[in-house]
Amino acid sequence: MLNDYLISEGKDPLGFLNPWLFSTEGGMSSLSDITSGSNPGCDTDGFTAIPGWGPVLPCLTHLFFDLG
Repeated sequence: MLNDYLISEGKDPLGFLNPWLFSTEGGMSSLSDITSGSNPGCDTDGFTAIPGWGPVLPCLTHLFFDLG
């Protein structure tokens, strides 16, 4: 949705954001390790999150208010 908006305004799309997220000042402090829960679906238990590893959103979630 953001790319569609940017393109409609004549601007470049966001592109691959991982390098930007990991290079910004305080970038890692704006990420939070998911340490509990799972992502069940399609009649499966899914994957269980543990500290330091998780297959969903590659084990990190953004604290969007900290990115600004």
